[in-house]
Parts: sequence; structure tokens; C-alpha cells
Amino acid sequence: YQVETDSNNPDSVSYELENAPEGMSISKDGLISWLPENVDNDKYDIVVIAIDGNGEKAKQAYTLNLTN
Repeated sequence: YQVETDSNNPDSVSYELENAPEGMSISKDGLISWLPENVDNDKYDIVVIAIDGNGEKAKQAYTLNLTN
């Protein structure tokens, strides 16, 4: 999943994840990646945080549902 922002200077935006499952990561460019292994849950409530160069934060929450 590629996170998109409305920042006037997208190079100054950094990203963080909250409540992400083990092994999920977000790149400096806002690309979320994860390869589920030994998953013990089928539903994850994840929050993506974008932080601009001034320290302002924007959050987006989503639920990731896994199915077989």
C-alpha cells in the first residue's frame, strides 16, 4: 500500500506505523509492506502517521482483514 500526502514538500514527510503486526514496515517513501508469516490474528487495526518537516502529524486508520 502506497501512502499519499498533500504536503507541499513531500520529501520532508516521514512515516510511522502504530499497531502494525510483526514484520510490517513502512519505507521512507511511504510504502507499506508485509509478508504474513505465522499469523495469530485475522484482523489488524493499523494507524499510519505522516509527519511533515514542521512536526505536524496526520493519521489514517484502517483495518486489515486476512482471509484464506
